[in-house]
Amino acid sequence: MEEYPKTEKEHETLEKEYFDLLLSYNNKSQELKKIAPAGAADEESQWLISHADKERNEIHKRLKVVGLKLGKGDMDVMTDILRQKGSLAEYGLPEFFILDANDMKSRSFNVDIDLRKPQKMKFDKDSYNGIEIDPSSVIIPYVISPQWYDSNYTGGYMAPKDFAIREQKARELAKTAHLQVVDVVDYEYFHDSSVCILGVVVPKDRLQEVMNIVRNNPTKYRVGDDFYSDADKEIILASYQKMIEDELEWGGEEHKKEYWEARKELYGEEPPPSPAESQSFSSATLLEKINEELEVVRPASTKLLKKLPEDIEGTEILKDKIIAMIDDDEDAFEAFIPSLSVATGGRALFIPHGGQSIQELAEEIKATNAEIVLLDYHLSMGIDGAEVAKKLIKNGFRGTVIGFSSDKSAGDMFKRVGAFGAIDKNTNNPGAAIKKLAEIASQ
Repeated sequence: MEEYPKTEKEHETLEKEYFDLLLSYNNKSQELKKIAPAGAADEESQWLISHADKERNEIHKRLKVVGLKLGKGDMDVMTDILRQKGSLAEYGLPEFFILDANDMKSRSFNVDIDLRKPQKMKFDKDSYNGIEIDPSSVIIPYVISPQWYDSNYTGGYMAPKDFAIREQKARELAKTAHLQVVDVVDYEYFHDSSVCILGVVVPKDRLQEVMNIVRNNPTKYRVGDDFYSDADKEIILASYQKMIEDELEWGGEEHKKEYWEARKELYGEEPPPSPAESQSFSSATLLEKINEELEVVRPASTKLLKKLPEDIEGTEILKDKIIAMIDDDEDAFEAFIPSLSVATGGRALFIPHGGQSIQELAEEIKATNAEIVLLDYHLSMGIDGAEVAKKLIKNGFRGTVIGFSSDKSAGDMFKRVGAFGAIDKNTNNPGAAIKKLAEIASQ
């Protein structure tokens, strides 16, 4: 039976041999990939494959022997091989990788912050101020968020756009497989930290089992656009917008500039265009847009415009705001489309209510990302606009919801569900309602 090293020097010699063997194993695996393309069945290719595979197998045997001297069992060696590869692509999960106890116990986690991937394997005995995990387990990170600071040394963890779904999937996997979730930073103090890692801790002897669970349930546990449902993508969009709003609401222009420079460097993301940049209309184009809207709500309309209405004094604050109007009345649309379109610089949206259910209508409204919603009280098929407002708010809509009706009771009904209240829908004087809307927007 092989003897364990008796001195520190013997231990270090074995460690070096072990890591050299890991590197050799990985190199031989890469060599096999190159000489074994799919369908290579000629005699020479088969000989090369067989020869390389035998060499890799001999390296594996030696790895086990040296590993045993270092106190490593077969599962330790297997996870070390996976860790050296830098991903779980061999098991059909290329977006994932593992970190082991050595990666997590030094003062700085052993990851490349820019790439958010593991760095070269190391054995670091320094555990000062570190986050240690059981050597019999590994971490599968779902999120690696680098720390960033602006020139005034203010900042936070810069999470990826799909952070909310990654976190949700990690927690669901932990719950299903009875695993521990970790959400840790390197260093004891926030301002000394460089990265935050969120993932699941997996015992080495259960790694294969957990990888099978993930692989067999891709939409539940895998990450990336190919595995996100439409509902996932809605959550990503809403949470990303909130994340950006929360980060930028307290900083000035310089902070905003530096923040987007950092996101571009890390994630390749560009700042969204300002409302004025994203859509501006010439007078001729706006007139054409208004007439197109009128034709949609009433195809036989005889009220197509030959010139734009005049600007309504006192409504300048509405310029470039996204305002969505929802109604079932063609006359209401004909009255408000021209003036509301001019007041918003062409940014107003108009949603006719026909056969949509409360849920469907709420989802359609939320998808507009409108800043203000004007919602008719008495919709078609007896649907109550206040109930739509209630569903919209419950679904996490962040804009202002305002009832839109000549019914005097509408204000109280909308307020009861958390909306602003209501304004009078006078189709004979749309300017008065738009002025009231501007007053609300200025509060």
